[in-house]
Amino acid sequence: MPVEQTFGVVTVVSRERVTSLLTIVAGDTYGEDAGQFVVVRVQDDSLPDLSSATLTFTAKHRFANAMISGTGVLVSQTSSGVEINVSIPSTETAKGRAYHGEGWLFDLQADFGEGVKRTIAGPSAPCRVLADQTC
Repeated sequence: MPVEQTFGVVTVVSRERVTSLLTIVAGDTYGEDAGQFVVVRVQDDSLPDLSSATLTFTAKHRFANAMISGTGVLVSQTSSGVEINVSIPSTETAKGRAYHGEGWLFDLQADFGEGVKRTIAGPSAPCRVLADQTC
């Protein structure tokens, strides 16, 4: 099955089975003000209630010491999965300019407080960063 390439949207069937390739554009802002989010949809009927969790998105380059971070907001949660909007400021996505391409992996983690954390997607879900032409 070919991997669907959708800008800013990824579907995760289970933590490690990703059915689409997440694409982030270096220098772009993802969030309410920009009118675009990184959307992570996870199909998992075993997820706990995420309504009070702090959601953190992290993408790291496999070979370079580069990292892009963002914060997530739960959009919806049903018995079969969740949809999370991730906001990433342009200062974070710009870190991908020097290492654009497909050498990136991401995860999405829920922090329930008191040291209780759960990885919702990843930890080695693939993504790519496209270099923008305007720096």
